[in-house]
Amino acid sequence: MGVSLGRIKFKVHYWPTLTFIWFVVTFVISYAVALYHDHIYWLFPYISDTGDLAPESCVFAQFLNIGIIFLSVTVYVRYREVDAVINGGLINSPATTKLNIVGLCLGWLKCLGLSLVANFQLNADYVSKLHIYAAMVAFLIGAVYCILQTVISWKYVILYRNATTGTSKLAFSMFSFRVFLVVSFFAAFISYKVCAYKAAALYDAKAVYKQNAQGELVLVLPRQYTPDIGGFKYKVASAFSQWIVVLIELLYIATFTKEFRNMRFREIRFESKYSQI
Repeated sequence: MGVSLGRIKFKVHYWPTLTFIWFVVTFVISYAVALYHDHIYWLFPYISDTGDLAPESCVFAQFLNIGIIFLSVTVYVRYREVDAVINGGLINSPATTKLNIVGLCLGWLKCLGLSLVANFQLNADYVSKLHIYAAMVAFLIGAVYCILQTVISWKYVILYRNATTGTSKLAFSMFSFRVFLVVSFFAAFISYKVCAYKAAALYDAKAVYKQNAQGELVLVLPRQYTPDIGGFKYKVASAFSQWIVVLIELLYIATFTKEFRNMRFREIRFESKYSQI
């Protein structure tokens, strides 16, 4: 980042990598805090379980909200980067323009879904369904977003097919890698859901009486899914697949780094009737 004449300028190709690193660090920290307080079993809990109870829920929500800001900026920069290529006449396709706009909207909808996941956690029964639905919507919208960006990547392959050999190969390699990520996403997502259903069918934990905040004894199931509970192996496979799904989407965002090298941000200018700021 450099400063010039009081205006901030910086290259934006750091944003995708920053977004990837921030989310990974968020999940690792919330996992570590939850494990330290014995709120989770150590072997591949679901990501949401690592941010279910205090104090890890505070870390999970705060860090995830900051990460959502990074992600929303990355989505917007991707939109502007593709828009610049279109306006420069390098890609002459009305369909690509529409795909780019739809991609921006879907990217921001995913950010909204992640915000609901971060702030409406599983520890409250009356919002747990909202958390689960928001997570599913965020996953699926993220998948559609990646598909749209892969289609746009193919336009780059066509654009650079007559360019130098290195540039052409790079464009095709990026397209191929994104196709691989999309296919891997759906394979991992199917594994995540199928194993979750099997784990639920075999779940046989015994409820025990515990005192609630009002001093009443209520039957509750154990919070930790341990090896002595039926379906444990399927639960671990499901949670592992969920982690893979999330990492794939984050890795996809990180692939924008190379294309963002052509972009630079300059500080927004403000004007008033008294002076220019």
